[in-house]
Amino acid sequence: MTNGRILMYPTLCRVLLVVVVAVSCQPTVQAAFYTRLKHIGTSGAWNFPFRPERLDYSITLSPEHSSITLYLEVDFSQYRDAASLPIVAVEGHREAYGPPGPVTVKVPLRASTASTARRTVNVVVTEPGVNASVAASTTYRLHFERPPDLASLLQPAGLEVADDAGRQIALHPIFQQQAPQPEYKAYVTSHVERSKVSITCHSDAFAEVVSAEGITTHEANASAWVALVPQASHTDARAACVYGGHRRTIQIQLIEKVDLHDVGLRLLPIGGGTQVARPDTNSFVVTTGNSVVELVPLFSDARLPMRLEVVGEANYSSGAGIRTPPLDVPANGTVRQLRFVLTGANGQTRTWEVIVQQRPTPPPHRANRTGGQVSRPFMWGSIAAGMTAGCLAVTCLVS
Repeated sequence: MTNGRILMYPTLCRVLLVVVVAVSCQPTVQAAFYTRLKHIGTSGAWNFPFRPERLDYSITLSPEHSSITLYLEVDFSQYRDAASLPIVAVEGHREAYGPPGPVTVKVPLRASTASTARRTVNVVVTEPGVNASVAASTTYRLHFERPPDLASLLQPAGLEVADDAGRQIALHPIFQQQAPQPEYKAYVTSHVERSKVSITCHSDAFAEVVSAEGITTHEANASAWVALVPQASHTDARAACVYGGHRRTIQIQLIEKVDLHDVGLRLLPIGGGTQVARPDTNSFVVTTGNSVVELVPLFSDARLPMRLEVVGEANYSSGAGIRTPPLDVPANGTVRQLRFVLTGANGQTRTWEVIVQQRPTPPPHRANRTGGQVSRPFMWGSIAAGMTAGCLAVTCLVS
């Protein structure tokens, strides 16, 4: 039995030797080269947060972007030394880098802001020192989209109003391209029948002028004549910059500038017993026998707002053809002071002073004394007549 065991040992050793040799002769299996990035950073809104194993992303940029800056982070913990670092290429261009910083790359976008800009940027991470056909690699595809810059496209570059003789009319407030306002006023000289409204927009936008006559549209610049509505407080027009379905509209009010010095005011008293005198063009004297008086101001341009000021008391809204409230007329020789104040479209005013007073009471009439007493002229005439008759009688007797 013992001899049998001894005989088996050489055989067992030969088997183990064969196994060891066979195992040692197998080729060594190496781990795949790591070609993932640790992180990709850039501005814009990502459709998904970055993960190393996700390779495709869509990113929306804000309109003001003219370029893309990429921050590509390599996971340096995956590599033994600098010589084993992967090759990082952006759009086919190999980027130089090294620990610990990221790879920083700036990619330009199309300069025009008039339309949506799209660009796909490919980031390729490749195993170094190996033929490209067999090298391990990973490609990240970043799809960028930048919408049109609507703020720039809809920004009006110019706004003008001119009268029918071609003279420029000042806008209030003054138009400033950097900060255009939503509404402007233009004070047009009296008797002008129409004004020309012009707007200048971005070269890729449409310009538009809208009035009661219709709509005028043209690329970048538009002008249209706007007829002033007779006897209206103002005439409305609109100017706009339009791009696609978007627009920026400016309201324009054309206001006839009335020369207040040419406005003639009349005061019409209500009821009888009242007279209105006009010492000069800017004052009135109202004399009445009544204790209360009402007046109606009349002037040619009913568009102009007016107010009645009762000095020391209150102010009232007034206007052409609007009756004043009942006004008490003081007695005892005192007067009441009023003011009619007319306001023009540009804020200028004209004032008429009014004095209201009662008519003085006439002194009592002194009648002639008759009846029991004879007036002195009659008395002296009677005496003279009597003396004359006496003289005639004496003369007759003497003769």
